[in-house]
Amino acid sequence: MGNNGSGMKMFLSFITGAALGAIAGIVLAPESGRETRKKIREYSDKLSEDLKEEYGKAKTFADETKGKILETKGKLQRKTPDDEA
Repeated sequence: MGNNGSGMKMFLSFITGAALGAIAGIVLAPESGRETRKKIREYSDKLSEDLKEEYGKAKTFADETKGKILETKGKLQRKTPDDEA
């Protein structure tokens, strides 16, 4: 299995890069300051919602995985040599 820490780092790097790229594109666009601030606010609100959703999915996955691990651990602890036959 792969290292989940490196996957999370890559995900966060991707999100950071996407956010910085989008903000740079908005800031460099030839629009008024008011329109630029509005676009940045809308983008940051959307990004915040997306991150909350992804966090929820990751937490659900982690909770389900933890439950499966604890269930398997309990089964293994109850297993006796007679069960192997």
